[in-house]
Amino acid sequence: MYMVEKSGKLLCRIVLIMLLFVLCFCASCSHKEARYALDMAEKRMWDEPDSALKVLESIVMPEDLEGKELADYALLLTQAQYRSNIVATSDSLINIAVGYYQDKDVEKRTASLLYKGGVLKDMGKDEEAMLVYKEAESYIPRIKDNRIVTLIYMGLGYLNQKNRNYALSIDYFKKSVAVNIVPKQVLSWKVSSIMNLANISYYWGNRDDADLYYSQLLDMVPLVDSMLQTKIYYNYGIYKSKEKEWAEAEKYVRKALDNASGDVSYRAMLLLANLYSRTGRDGEVDSLCQYALKTSEPAVKARIYYFLYEENVARKEYEDAVTYLSHYVLLSDTLRSQINRSEYLEIQKKYDQVVLLNKNVEIHNHWYLTIIISTVIIVALIGIHYLVLSINRKKKEKLLLKSKQEKVELQEKIDACQTKIAEDETMHNEEKEKLQMQITQLEAEKEQKDISIRRLEIICKSKDKDIPLEYIEALEMIMKLKSKEQASYNPAVDREKLHIWLDLVYDDFAGRLLEKYQLTGRERDVCYLKALDFSDDEISELLKIQLRSEERWIYRICEKFGFPKGSKDDFAAYIADFKKRR
Repeated sequence: MYMVEKSGKLLCRIVLIMLLFVLCFCASCSHKEARYALDMAEKRMWDEPDSALKVLESIVMPEDLEGKELADYALLLTQAQYRSNIVATSDSLINIAVGYYQDKDVEKRTASLLYKGGVLKDMGKDEEAMLVYKEAESYIPRIKDNRIVTLIYMGLGYLNQKNRNYALSIDYFKKSVAVNIVPKQVLSWKVSSIMNLANISYYWGNRDDADLYYSQLLDMVPLVDSMLQTKIYYNYGIYKSKEKEWAEAEKYVRKALDNASGDVSYRAMLLLANLYSRTGRDGEVDSLCQYALKTSEPAVKARIYYFLYEENVARKEYEDAVTYLSHYVLLSDTLRSQINRSEYLEIQKKYDQVVLLNKNVEIHNHWYLTIIISTVIIVALIGIHYLVLSINRKKKEKLLLKSKQEKVELQEKIDACQTKIAEDETMHNEEKEKLQMQITQLEAEKEQKDISIRRLEIICKSKDKDIPLEYIEALEMIMKLKSKEQASYNPAVDREKLHIWLDLVYDDFAGRLLEKYQLTGRERDVCYLKALDFSDDEISELLKIQLRSEERWIYRICEKFGFPKGSKDDFAAYIADFKKRR
């Protein structure tokens, strides 16, 4: 009996060992296949993004990937979709890569931030995208892949152009053009950046710069493919038509038509029809527009109908004008409903993918039964571990909160002393020296408190935070001040937030200002609020001082700036100029 039990136990152990061996073997094979696919996709990514996307979509059970493979998959799939002009609807996928590479590979950390910024930009979240792009920009000195550098600068250029920050937009597009890269790989990026520089310069009134950039584009025509040639000729034709150089505009639009194909040619025809209308060649306008209506692009067709409507109104042919306008309205309604159909098709595509994944899950289900007990034990151990970490973290967070409150109290005392010294003109020198010593002592205590807070913040910082918390808090505070939601301004708390935001947006504005001038707390408040374009009335209201008091502060600041007879206008002009410096 004993021998039977012993042999039974031995048999069970042998079977269990064999099952574990088979499981490990299968997992190893699956891991190698996924790694091979990821490496192949990475090699093809820059030159053949569509091919890379197909390779990534061939990976079976991507949700089983973990660690570096999962992070690489998230980064490469987002990159392939972005470079294939597939608009993402969420940043959850790229967040996996951002979180994993936070403290690891700086190249991939920067790349993940770059594509997260692109995803957020496509989602219309410009403020979040700007913060992510700026964080990616901070890594540029540490990375070697100039293609990533170029895309970061281009992304910042597009965002600033969209938000009408034209000076910054031009700076970033110039940086993207200046990056040393292999021209054959990213010549289209260079063309796009120079074209944006030309358009911005023209709309901003810098005609000489616009001419220079358009000349550079024309010089690049022999180096690019027919599609880019068409784009250059078409944009140059638009530029010349706005300059009312009709003959030159027609010449380059015709060149664009010679190279164009498909819907691009129809847009060029519409532009040519517009030129004919301007030069009195009405007989050729209708024939061009009627031919251009063959386009399959609804947006272009809508523009043609509206152009024909305007032409017929100008000719006082109102019956035809009404007909074209009704076509335009009907097509505009179709364009709006088309968005819903596109969303439906995207949902259907996702559903088909889920069905396919479910079939694959059924094939692999028998393996899950073997490892379920081990998984439960591991999860329980991890849960206990994280519970202990959570308890310790809460203690640290309470200590951090207390330290920040103490720092605020110290800053309030420093501000009170500085204000008393500045405003009390009857104060004796001995009393001023005593207050100055007190300020020095308080600033030393505050510095020690800052060190303690930074250490606690490092300990408490979550790994899933992609955008620094201080940037978000600073932006929220400024938005509240601008919208009058936050009626009061607390210098001890809010001054540092203004400092952080001005450094981020205006190239270390606050840091440069304090490095050059010894400013008190209240003087910093006035400078920072003026740099954010608050009016004098708004500043006095926020600081709870009268306009006369504000004028005295501005006078003292101007003395430090070297303007002994400084006025409000001198002060405002100097601050505006200081923001633009680098």
